[in-house]
Amino acid sequence: MLVEVEQREVRRSEISGMKVEHGLKLQLQKWLFLKKEIKCLGHVIGPRGVATDPEKTTAVREWPQPETVRQVRTFLGFEGYYQHFIPTFAHIEEPIQQLLVGTAARGRKTQPITWRG
Repeated sequence: MLVEVEQREVRRSEISGMKVEHGLKLQLQKWLFLKKEIKCLGHVIGPRGVATDPEKTTAVREWPQPETVRQVRTFLGFEGYYQHFIPTFAHIEEPIQQLLVGTAARGRKTQPITWRG
């Protein structure tokens, strides 16, 4: 652990030196040191790699059922961001995509969606 702290301190000094050399401004209060994992742009980055932020996946699970074409597209855009974390994403998403078949014409964004099943 002590070696890691020393390595991080060396790296921080290197970055600080680059800051001065290139005239960059860094806000040290935004730096995170000695954290096991951090949240960044909807992801959690930690020792096991990158994972989805549980708060974001909860938002997908609790999303209200879309009622218009625009609402379906909005939902697909939001949940599609996480597709590389879901092995069978295309298969799962296909029924929702089918709701949009025939709705490409202008003025249909507010067209109601008919749910089956």
